[in-house]
Parts: sequence; structure tokens; C-alpha cells
Amino acid sequence: MRARHLRGFTLVELLVVIAIIGVLVGLLLPAVQAAREAARRTQCANNLKQIALATVEFETSKKRYPGCQESFKISPTVRRIGSWHVALFPSIEQNQLYDIWTDNRFAMFSTLTEFCPTVSTFVCPTDSLTQGDEPFAKNSYVSNNGFWDDVGFYSASPEVKSQKRENGIFMNLVDTSGVDELGNNLAAIAFGVTKVEVKASDIRDGLSSTLLYSENMIARPWGYISDADYLSRISTSASRTDTGMVWLYRSDIPSNPPRASAAQAAAEERINGRKWEVNMAVNRIPSLARPSAGHSGLVTVAFADGHTATISDSVGYHVYTSLMTPASRSSDAPNYMYILKEADYE
Repeated sequence: MRARHLRGFTLVELLVVIAIIGVLVGLLLPAVQAAREAARRTQCANNLKQIALATVEFETSKKRYPGCQESFKISPTVRRIGSWHVALFPSIEQNQLYDIWTDNRFAMFSTLTEFCPTVSTFVCPTDSLTQGDEPFAKNSYVSNNGFWDDVGFYSASPEVKSQKRENGIFMNLVDTSGVDELGNNLAAIAFGVTKVEVKASDIRDGLSSTLLYSENMIARPWGYISDADYLSRISTSASRTDTGMVWLYRSDIPSNPPRASAAQAAAEERINGRKWEVNMAVNRIPSLARPSAGHSGLVTVAFADGHTATISDSVGYHVYTSLMTPASRSSDAPNYMYILKEADYE
């Protein structure tokens, strides 16, 4: 019988096959990563959509928007302080958590993980900082908290010392009657701003042109309500940048100058200008409290009419402040005469 000779692949043929496989993998991986990022962006937009619609429902029911922080009555004389997230719990199917927050029998001081769990609606899948560094109450989203006088340009002005509904939407709404859980007299604590309620009819610039929420890479956990030790003191000035975004008195176009002299908008103050700092104490500076995201070149936001959109980080600072101010003409906005156009932020 004639012997059979089995022929295998030569070294050259194997190398060619390996090279072809490597090229195919190299072409496939970016497509897979792009698809995953698209899915994460879609989930992020869905989260903001739920939050925005819950806010619309809240405003329709309460005839006002939530506060950047609010007081929730847990007994006739005791009030618990919480962020805007807590106010929205009943509207995002978190009734049980809301009941716990407003129950005086629940010891928030010893059971923080149960009291401040992570709610998936408040977490963007792309927010890697939130995923790793926050032990509980993870949060990727911030509310429109209006103007911040970061350098004291206008500290002598009565209208700037207090929050104005023309400058933002989520104002301080802490009811100062009674005490907090540690016995602090709420009326004696300096909140830094005046209690102001904002309703939909106050948004003169149009619901579809006014920001409610955005992503922010330095957003602190939704359970944080103060700048001190989280439990013993309440400070509106710091909590406004913990779970809120602010605009600074800046201008970047000469045709719409500010009402008084102010520095030009710095690069870090623009959308995605500087996404985070390792030092959390630095994170709380006002210039970082503006839209920022883990997505490349854009940020997802929600508007007062409930719709979501993506905004390029190349938009002008004057566009950002115009989107933040619900009534630009009567606000302290630097570009108070500027009329937004669709092409400005799409």
C-alpha cells in the first residue's frame, strides 16, 4: 500500500492567518467599544428622561420645582434635610425609600447604606468616578441651581446676595420652622440664600430652552446635603455644587457684555472644560459645577419640558448661561439680551 502523507500549514501560512485575524480583531474592537458607548449614552439619556419627567410631574402637583435642598417633616417639630433627589423619590417609583426618609423612627446616622442606597436612575454607566469612589448614594446628575458669585464681585448687591428665580430653578427650600435631627434650630443656621420657590410659569425663556439637569463628573452622592460632616451642619452654599450646577458671572462675546466688569470665561469653566480633581475639597469649587461627562466631546442634559439632548462641549459660555437662566431678560446673566438659536447648542 502506498503511504499517505498529511500536509500541515507552513510557518508562513500560519503567520498570514494570524495577521489576518489580528487585523479583523483590530477592526472589530473599536466598533464593539463604540456600540457599548452608544448603549451607555442611551441609558444615560433614559435616566435623565425619567428624572426630567418626574420633575414635570412634581411641578404639576406641587406648583413649584424641588429645591436644591429641602426639609422634610418627620415629626411636628423635627425636619430632615435632603437633596432634590429625595423630593423626586415618589415620582421615580422609590416610594419605600421616601417613606424611610420621612420616618422619624429610622436611624439615618447608623444605617447610611440602607438610608442612602444607590438608585440606578441616578447613575450614568459612563461615570467611572461615581462607579468607584462613592460608597453609597451614587450620583451622576446635577440640577440647575443658578448663579454663583464665586469671587465676590457683587457681594454688596442685595439682589445677588439672595437667590433669584430668574437666575436658576432649584433654589433653597429649607423650611426653617423647627429643628433638625440633631436639635439644631433651623432658623438659626445661615443658609446663605433666601428661600425662593420657582414654578413653570417663571420660565420666561421657554421650557424647551431652559436646562433642568445635566451630567457632572464631580457630582457628590445624592445623600450629601452639607459641606461639613454630612450630619451636623447644613450649608446651602456648598451643597449647591455638591448635587447642583451653577453659572459664574462671565461673558465670552463682546456684543453682549456683562452688566458690570467681570473676568472672561476660563477654559475650565466651559462644558467639559475640566472634568474632575482627585481632591474632593477642590472638586467643590464653583468653576467645576457645570455640565461634564465621561462621554467624549459632549454631555447629556434634560430640559424643563422633559426632553433630553446632547450638547457639544464646543458651545460658547454665553450659550451655557443662557440655557441656565429661565428669565434672562430680568436676571443677572451676563448675556441677558441674547436670544438662543437651535444651532447654538445642537
